[in-house]
Amino acid sequence: MRVKIPRMKFDRAFFIVLSASLVLSACTGNRHYRTDIDQTEHPICVESAEVSCGSASLIATPNYLLGFVEFDDLGWLWNREQKDDVVAAVQKLAAHEDIVLVTFAHGWNHNAHERDQNVLGFRSVLDRLAKLEAESATDLCQKPRKVVGVYLGWRGKAFFGASSFPAVLWNWASFPTRKATAHRIGSEDSAELLADLEASWRTARTRRPQAPRPSRFVVVGHSFGTAVVYGGLSRLLAERRTRLVEGGIDAAEFGDLVLLVNPAIEASLIFPFEQESRKYNAMLTRDQEADFHPIFAVLTSEGDSATRVAFPLGRTTTTIFQRFREENPPGYPEPQHFQRKASRTAAGHFEPFLEFLLCAPNEKPAANLLTCTRTAAPKAGMAQDEGIEWQEPETMQLAEIRDAQSVAAAFQRGDRPDLPFSTSTLFHTSPGPVTPYPVIRVDKRLIAGHNDIFTDWFAPFLVEFVSVWSKPIPSSCSP
Repeated sequence: MRVKIPRMKFDRAFFIVLSASLVLSACTGNRHYRTDIDQTEHPICVESAEVSCGSASLIATPNYLLGFVEFDDLGWLWNREQKDDVVAAVQKLAAHEDIVLVTFAHGWNHNAHERDQNVLGFRSVLDRLAKLEAESATDLCQKPRKVVGVYLGWRGKAFFGASSFPAVLWNWASFPTRKATAHRIGSEDSAELLADLEASWRTARTRRPQAPRPSRFVVVGHSFGTAVVYGGLSRLLAERRTRLVEGGIDAAEFGDLVLLVNPAIEASLIFPFEQESRKYNAMLTRDQEADFHPIFAVLTSEGDSATRVAFPLGRTTTTIFQRFREENPPGYPEPQHFQRKASRTAAGHFEPFLEFLLCAPNEKPAANLLTCTRTAAPKAGMAQDEGIEWQEPETMQLAEIRDAQSVAAAFQRGDRPDLPFSTSTLFHTSPGPVTPYPVIRVDKRLIAGHNDIFTDWFAPFLVEFVSVWSKPIPSSCSP
């Protein structure tokens, strides 16, 4: 006897089977991409037109040295030899040369594949940093510092073609799992790697303590990569922040700067730093003011809808059964349900922590102090519209850095509200001294959205933001 299957049930079954096959076929493998790590005699791949280093863990170019360290979904190193080779290469350089070391942890929908847009973007930033370094060294008659990048790779991309239909539907469902993975990586072997890199930086600084342009170490995390960075450094930074009052900035720092760009972590995680900063600023002395520089900074675009809209939705779903305190912490009258909102709002969008605004050159904060004006005439090479066509300077613009250095102390004390760079202007929108843990809202014409960080603007800004707090750059060419 023939059984007739109802059309509706057949269509539903077919859709379920098709959907399952799409999910299974679109999933990325639990693998690593930098597999050339057993070349013990020559671990560094020298890249050239004839030599491709697509799967190498260490790549040398004429402009920079780049290392890759990868982690699995449990936060373990994929291969300890890979990490050891990268650290050894950095240590070897630091023992003989001044370095500019930048470590980057990517976010959601990225990995360490050679064609990944974050890999390509990070390499472009290293190229620009090397160019700026060479130009400034020439102007100062000094040997350029060696630019070194370390890329922290993990399975941030859960599905291939995550931006296209239908994979985009499944990809949104990966929000909680990819976020949890990023936090696991931060709580495991990444802390060891970052500590080893800081030790290499300290070797270079100790070797030449009076260098006119000392070695630099900056750690950058983006999107869920901020969870990797924050997780790896949170315990260390928490312990060091207790030294602020007695030991000052140098006792509390990790490297020169930890920078979270468009962070996909909740504001509640940085609340302890906010409280410690208030305590520190209340006890500042003039000597401590002179040694100031930011330790741990958050940089979030006002146009970042992923962390402004999508992040709270994801966090609300995953914390729906979480119990929160009803009363607000002392000194924070707004908003109501402070703890719940801090736990469900991305770090760069929680208004009680927003005390800084980064605007395009020649612009000022609007009346609400949360956005920049759009009326000032732009500099040459800049477009007066929703985006800025950034024109990379022909030189390092050392004069502008020196000008910023001359007013940095007054800005830090709260005696003036603005700190002008050649790339932008930083405004302190609250009274009192500047916090060593600033949360900065960025004009969307500088960083347009969540992923728009690898632009010609970013590398010059990073150089200036670190350099302005340092001892004055020599004003003459003195070999």
